[in-house]
Formats: sequence, C-alpha cells, structure tokens
Amino acid sequence: MLEQSDKRYLGIDKYPAQKDLYLSVIEVAGIHQETKDGKWRLSKPNNLNFEKSWMVIEKELSQKALVEDIIIKLSKEPYGLNTITALFIISLYIIVNRERVHIIQDNTYKYTLTIDLLMNIWKATPKYRLQRIELNQDEAKLFKAYIEITTNL
Repeated sequence: MLEQSDKRYLGIDKYPAQKDLYLSVIEVAGIHQETKDGKWRLSKPNNLNFEKSWMVIEKELSQKALVEDIIIKLSKEPYGLNTITALFIISLYIIVNRERVHIIQDNTYKYTLTIDLLMNIWKATPKYRLQRIELNQDEAKLFKAYIEITTNL
C-alpha cells in the first residue's frame, strides 16, 4: 500500500494470502479505488462499516492523540474492536492519509512513513502519538525543510 497504491490490486500478483486480504477488505471497503481516468488511488472507505471507526480516528486526530487512547476508544461500544483490528484500521487510516497524518515517537517527529515505522507502532503502541494536520503544498515543503534541518543537527 505504501509503494504501489497506483497499481491494480496494489501490485499484488503472486501472494494469495495478501491478495485475499486485499480483495476481502481493502477493495470491498472502497479503500483502493480506480478513478474515472483509469488510475488507482487510496481513499476513505465507503463500505464494510469502516466509516464510523474512521470518523472516530479522524475526530481524535484533530489534536495530538496517543495511539493507545484511540484503540481504547475503538474498543468501547458501539465499535467493540479488539486491539489488532483497531491497529489495522488505524494503520489503514495512516497510510491513506500519509500526507496529513503526523507521527511522533517519544517526542521525536517521524517524517517518512515506512513499513518499519508502522510495525513499530504495532509493537510499541504507547510510544506513539498521531495528529492530522492539513498543509498546503508550500507549507508542506517548508515543514519538510524544517524537519530535515532540525533532525540533522
């Protein structure tokens, strides 16, 4: 999803288990869609009851939120998600919104979303905070430059 979101089936051709997950969850939920011009993109889900939990995540990320607090919220009624399912949906949210979701680990900003970073969020959930911030193109460039300068000191 991180590297091939512009390809049909996310570029999954040879791995039946991954393709089954794609077909039964990602595609059915509407998270990976073909646009009118024949291109593929990730988007907000529109099926499989993801929408309500997605809205919870969106609301929580309007300010900086601990990942574990989001999981707790998703575990309560009416959602009732277990930790693994909640982390899966949070991960999908992060991937789909990777340009807008900011990740902080132990007060250190993580600029580049990688599979290793996602796996670390799963392994060390209490160390991570997320926040959704909308930046225009110029603001995003400036923010990236700022992060690069301050993290290379």
